[in-house]
Amino acid sequence: MKRIASTSTVRHFGTHAATSAGIGTFLLAAVFIAMRGGFFTRGANAEFIRPAVAFDALDDGVIDVPTEASSIQAAADFANNGATIRIAPGTYVGAVVVDGKSLTITGAGSDVTVVRGFGRSAVLSFSGSAEQRISVTGISVVGGRGETGTGMIFDGVSFDVRDSHIAGNQGGGVTMRDGLGTFSGCKFDDNRSEKSGGAVSNEGGSPSFVACTFRHNISATFGGALYSKGGNVSILACTVEDNSTRSGAWGGAVFGENTTFELHGTDFTRNRSIESGGAVYLLGGIADVSRCTFTGNFSDEARSLFSRGAGVRIASSRLCGAEAFALGGDFAFGDGNVFDTSCFGDCNQNGVSDEEEIAMGWISDRDGNGVPDSCDPDCNSNGLPDGYEVSAGFAQDMNANGLIDICEIRSGLALDVDNDWIPDDAQMPVIAPTVTTPAATQSNTVPVPDPFDAWGPGMSSRMGGSMGGFPGQ
Repeated sequence: MKRIASTSTVRHFGTHAATSAGIGTFLLAAVFIAMRGGFFTRGANAEFIRPAVAFDALDDGVIDVPTEASSIQAAADFANNGATIRIAPGTYVGAVVVDGKSLTITGAGSDVTVVRGFGRSAVLSFSGSAEQRISVTGISVVGGRGETGTGMIFDGVSFDVRDSHIAGNQGGGVTMRDGLGTFSGCKFDDNRSEKSGGAVSNEGGSPSFVACTFRHNISATFGGALYSKGGNVSILACTVEDNSTRSGAWGGAVFGENTTFELHGTDFTRNRSIESGGAVYLLGGIADVSRCTFTGNFSDEARSLFSRGAGVRIASSRLCGAEAFALGGDFAFGDGNVFDTSCFGDCNQNGVSDEEEIAMGWISDRDGNGVPDSCDPDCNSNGLPDGYEVSAGFAQDMNANGLIDICEIRSGLALDVDNDWIPDDAQMPVIAPTVTTPAATQSNTVPVPDPFDAWGPGMSSRMGGSMGGFPGQ
């Protein structure tokens, strides 16, 4: 095995760079002793917070972290162009900066290999030209702090990110400037930005997102999940749900300005903006929307999509609510679009699911049956659902059939022979006694039933006669 000597700067926390071979040899010995003593731990919950150390780069082009390099940054510093950095399970704390190199970074899986931010800088930052190619697979990028705490920065480079999780970054999930790249099978969760693009902010680049999920991302202004100014963006077979803008802004999930978009086979669900474009807002540019669904998105205007000065074509897509609720601005329509006025449990056909309206407190559900009160039966037109009136004791339903008694009787759905506003079928059963009279005195008159006789033979006499009185009266 060929050993490669290196005089590159060794990174330390709070120490000066060491460049001499003598110091490097000393540090290597110190690392060996520490490893023998169990200083370095490995495992799914291991956390590696320690200075980088010099190591012998191997000629196989692969650097293992933490066995051959104690940190990802150390491995990136010593790696040759085109090398692979292989990261064992664990949590690695500290910012990583790569400038002008092509690298492949491979984790053991996003559930076990975690790169966590430290301070107020980006967690992973890659810069260079389109000739530099960055490949990232199987890691989680979390914990960027403050407005500048972005999860990942791609500045001018080409990249490919697969099966990774970008979550909980306060400066946005990903910032991209120029360049070209693809995210495949990635998850963007709970990222937020005080500017635009909670999960992704793109300026002039051309990213593609394939089979990715965007959930619970928030921006202060435009594009709760994604903001793009210029460039070309493809969102293919993705799930985009529960993203939002925080203050009177546009594009609860996606905002594009002078951008070319391809949206295909993607579900936009429960995204929210205050003003316009609950799911998507397009300002200029071009967009082709096909085989997408828009369900339960919300804004004051155009709950699914809004287009201003953009050339937008929609085909073979399903949009929740009537067209007037779902869209705003100018669109060209291809074949196969459906404006679903039943809208997956949208009883008032306003483009927002009943479940969402009730959960957000936008509409009342007093009887707790999961249906807005405005859609429940209200037979007496007093603004209260019948079920709620009965359960609260404001109205009676003596026969327990879900209908207010007075409404049943007035509409002729129930009999009330004695005019007491209680349906007869809810009262004690009435049994007419058998009356035997001489033939000469028989008539067609029906005897008045004695309700007490329904309680058993002879009950009327034991109670003091018929309805005329009780004992002592």
